[in-house]
Amino acid sequence: MCKIFPPKYCRECYYIVHKYLSNWNEDIKYLIHLFVNKFNKINNCKLCNKEYVFKKEELFENNLFAPFTHINIFTSICQKCIKKTINKSININEKGKQYEYLLKLTKHIDKIPTQDFYSLYYLFNDENNIIILTKILQKLWLPEIFKEIDGSFFASLVYAGVLPEGTKRLKIGTMVLSLDNHLCFSMIEKEIDDFLFLNNIKHQKEINYPNSDLRCDWEIIYENNRYFIEYFGLMNIKEYSIKTELKKKIAIENNIKLIDLYPNSNWKKIIKEIFSI
Repeated sequence: MCKIFPPKYCRECYYIVHKYLSNWNEDIKYLIHLFVNKFNKINNCKLCNKEYVFKKEELFENNLFAPFTHINIFTSICQKCIKKTINKSININEKGKQYEYLLKLTKHIDKIPTQDFYSLYYLFNDENNIIILTKILQKLWLPEIFKEIDGSFFASLVYAGVLPEGTKRLKIGTMVLSLDNHLCFSMIEKEIDDFLFLNNIKHQKEINYPNSDLRCDWEIIYENNRYFIEYFGLMNIKEYSIKTELKKKIAIENNIKLIDLYPNSNWKKIIKEIFSI
């Protein structure tokens, strides 16, 4: 280990400590020295109480199961216990219990969890909270499982009571579920989606434009025609208006009937007339 702290030139040292340079102090320095002393030695896992050996070369492997270095700087948890946070069996009958775990996770980190569960480890620089977080993640489904079962991770947050009002404020707009559990990004999107649902107009949400990463708000197949409905509510933003024009161009090129709605549109009347409601 380098004698100079914070290390500036040693690749291995920098790999270990670079996340802590902004708050470097003697305590961090001491913990990292202890961490390095764990290399190739027998350690005792604080979760399973079994012995394990932490090999130095594991630091530079593409470990998919957790920020192993961070965890073992502040405590000692073996690879097997951390892998248990990934290797999950799915029992649909325990969905209610999973919502309880999701709510427990939210309370522990004191914020709405993102889908990158393992980034949550970096919220804590102490043994107790890291151990509690690991125990929760060992029981909790991965975000991909919640998405598969509920349609979106946001829906799972709502069902778990993490977002009791069913909404989440975004930088622009509000994330909210429609009556048919479609994920909407503004209250007006929810109104339109609910209107389609209540009038039995079959629709899909967030469908890609042909050969493009751009997505429409709704797709409807009606009388052998393909319709895209778009609510263009931010035309005052230059980048948004450029994307809008590109969407219109792609729709024309692919024989898609684009229904473009704006804040001043009587959108209910437009939809009623087109789909004979």
